Amino acid sequence: MLARNDVPSADGIPEWEPYTRESGATMLLDTESQLVYHHDQELMSILAPDYVY
Repeated sequence: MLARNDVPSADGIPEWEPYTRESGATMLLDTESQLVYHHDQELMSILAPDYVY
């Protein structure tokens, strides 16, 4: 649905919330997708050490 209405959604996955520093909402896409919050902060600090999360 992203191309049609700018909303990333599909049947069978949770509502995809926008990422903000406060919420840290991240969609993990897998056989069972899930919305998680502030996922793997240690990894993110290694991948992008100058970004403020």
